[in-house]
Amino acid sequence: MIRYKGRVRAINEAGLLWTPASEDVLSTKLQQHESDLVLVTGAVAASLTDPDIEPRINLRSSSPDDYLRRAPGIFCIGDAFAAAVGTPATGQAAMQQAEVAAWNVFAQLSGLPRKAWRRYSPSVLGEYVSLGRNTAAAVVDASQLTKLVPPALPPAAAALLDPLVSASASAGRESRKVDLGGRAAAVLRRLSYLYRMPTLGHRAWVAKSWSERATADDVALPA
Repeated sequence: MIRYKGRVRAINEAGLLWTPASEDVLSTKLQQHESDLVLVTGAVAASLTDPDIEPRINLRSSSPDDYLRRAPGIFCIGDAFAAAVGTPATGQAAMQQAEVAAWNVFAQLSGLPRKAWRRYSPSVLGEYVSLGRNTAAAVVDASQLTKLVPPALPPAAAALLDPLVSASASAGRESRKVDLGGRAAAVLRRLSYLYRMPTLGHRAWVAKSWSERATADDVALPA
């Protein structure tokens, strides 16, 4: 992989126009970099105030659609999506958006019909704050817990989560916020991270890492 350092000036049908880092900031020497796909991260909104950049589309006047498109060929996720729509910028929302946007980029490049595209429908599992390795604070939606809690849990974890599982069953499809703290919140926080991992392989790797770390901590503890 070749890496270039410079300043992007514009994006067009062929790719992007940029000025190498070796040139002066105000240089008008532009180079064309041809590409089929351009991924933009960082302070996109701030760059639009640069007088040297003349976007073909006014991104400030448009909002992402159900497919996370800000404009034809331009997808918006993460902090940029939150700023455009006015929703909280959370990590779990960004992970959901990334999965939808990645598929829709593939669908567009492959020429798939619109019915094969994915719509973004946010699913908030809860809000978590880690307070240490084995404790946390959380506000969870009881109706979403069935997504997190697997059918079979170790006895210790099952005992911790039993009150919440009962609340989930009584809540049905209705949203019911539950405040939670301590080890139960820490267990749910980790389960939510595993749930959001894109593949089973990712989930297995993260779970194995946590297990090995917990085992190392137990060994390190004095008798």
